[in-house]
Amino acid sequence: MKVLTASFEEVVPLNRPVLVLALRGLFDVAEVATDAIEALTSGRVAPVIATIDPDPFFDFTIERPQAEFDDDGERTIRWPENEFRLLRGLTTNHDVVVLAGVEPHLRLSTFADTVALVARELGCEIVVTLGASPEPTPHTRPPRVV
Repeated sequence: MKVLTASFEEVVPLNRPVLVLALRGLFDVAEVATDAIEALTSGRVAPVIATIDPDPFFDFTIERPQAEFDDDGERTIRWPENEFRLLRGLTTNHDVVVLAGVEPHLRLSTFADTVALVARELGCEIVVTLGASPEPTPHTRPPRVV
């Protein structure tokens, strides 16, 4: 079963790429991580360079596909997505690859191997994960960032 669709040949070589990922789920309280990725890509050219097939990784009774109507009134189904996007020239020292999507429910090891494969294929120097979880912090102290 093919779980990754990619077009790496069209984008390499990259300038010392960094992979930044945020997945909606347990460690995305108030959508802080996924909103950060959206802010990073908003208003910029960020073509999709790879996608992970949702079928083997999701329990669709938990993560439901969304039915929507397009501009022509046609009903479409939007499946959970995990897309790798490329941001060139965001910094002078690095190209940035972002993975935004949904935390998988099944086959987490295979999912992690797929993300690692993309990082290796693109020559990513570092992988940065974004997340947020609730923590009892009094309003008189700054929140802890790790």
